[in-house]
Parts: sequence; structure tokens; C-alpha cells
Amino acid sequence: MGEIFLMRRTLAVSLGALIFALVPLSQSERASSQPLRHFVAQDGGAVAQQVGTDWPLVYGKYGCTASSFVNGGVSYSPKGSFTIEPNGTYVYNGFEKPSQGKFTIDEAGNLHFIGGYLNGGEATKIDRLNKFFVVAPTLPDNRWTAGLISD
Repeated sequence: MGEIFLMRRTLAVSLGALIFALVPLSQSERASSQPLRHFVAQDGGAVAQQVGTDWPLVYGKYGCTASSFVNGGVSYSPKGSFTIEPNGTYVYNGFEKPSQGKFTIDEAGNLHFIGGYLNGGEATKIDRLNKFFVVAPTLPDNRWTAGLISD
């Protein structure tokens, strides 16, 4: 059967490669800015760690996904990808012809797009490693989620 690991008010149940996470949060944790946990399968076990938005930016290719509620469920639609380079340029690949632009990085590590398809938009770090919420005036779905798919 599975093993149970108890870590700072966090219970993770490991059943082979499948991980279920139950995260009971205290009032002080709910009030904090970083209450969520990240679970990593490791040698058939589970490790819980605090993950905030202080993770270092990784240059590379980020896959984009839009989500919407359809018939009582959630539907996920792929929306292409963007690649960010250390020289401050990005390429959005979601059309037949790639769209190029530039980006800046603010103190918090969020990206601000200049030119190209994502012009005027921003990718805001979220509490999951190498993941962003992306908003831009050109996005028909209001907000996308982007996650690192290759570096």
C-alpha cells in the first residue's frame, strides 16, 4: 500500500507514482502571501516545500494554455508558446509566422512584453515553479497560464 508523510500541517499520501495532497491551512497561513505547497515525487515518497514567487527566472520555452468552464467542467486549450532569451527578446509561436518582440523584467521577476503579439502584456509569476499568468490586450481568453516546457 502507500506511505504517509506528515510535514508541517501538510499531509501527502503516496500510492506508487500517484500523489494526493491534503493541505490543511491555519488562519495565519491563509493570511500569509505564500500558503501553497509544492509536492515532488521522490523515490516513491513525497516531499513538501514552501514555494512562493522567489524562484529564479529560467530562460527557455513556455507553453501557454487557456482554461474555461464548459458544461460544468474545465476545458483546457493550448495557445502556442513563447520563448524568452537572456538578451531580452521573445518569440511567440502560436501562428503560422512567429511573432517577435522584447521584454523587460521587474524587481519581482515578472515579464513585461514590448512589441510582438504580447505587446503591452505581462507574465506574472505564480506560486508554482516556472509558471506565469499571462495577460495582454491581444489575448481573447483574458488570461493564460504559461509553464516552462524546455530550457
